[in-house]
Amino acid sequence: MSNLPVEDRPMIINELGEVSSKRLYDEINKIKDGMLVELGVYQGASSRLLIDKCLENNNKVYGIDPVPYFNSNNPNYQYMRADSVLTGKEWERGDVDLVFFDSVHAKEQVLCELFYWWDLIKEGGKAIFHDTSW
Repeated sequence: MSNLPVEDRPMIINELGEVSSKRLYDEINKIKDGMLVELGVYQGASSRLLIDKCLENNNKVYGIDPVPYFNSNNPNYQYMRADSVLTGKEWERGDVDLVFFDSVHAKEQVLCELFYWWDLIKEGGKAIFHDTSW
């Protein structure tokens, strides 16, 4: 995470925790020429990790959230003002390498997201969850 702008580090660590931030950052940066999806963007702490090296790694990143708080001028990032479940149901952009589940942390929401997104994850891809508890 040393390449992140200094002003982003406290926000990212405050939102995700230091260990989780490092682990997520390491997983993201193993992906090259891929597609990354974040369900639940809010203020963009994890989005900042997802887009940090997306140009260098030639990754396309989609942030999906019905309430726009964060956006980026990065040409490989697309914010989608949408519901995460319906977007998974209607997804036509191809299989994804990583889905970061971080929307509403209720069991029912996560299960609905999993129902539609699970089959969209490429073989060998990753499903990563943030602060989801049942």
